[in-house]
Amino acid sequence: MGLVLGVIGVLIMIIIGMLFGRMMQLVGLIIEASVKLFKKLF
Repeated sequence: MGLVLGVIGVLIMIIIGMLFGRMMQLVGLIIEASVKLFKKLF
């Protein structure tokens, strides 16, 4: 029983990690775009 819970926990952590990675990529792209805009404006 404990083994099954451990496997499920690892899978959940991997899924959360993947989603978090995607979010961080999006945040990075947004920051990059805003920096480019600021450089154009100023």
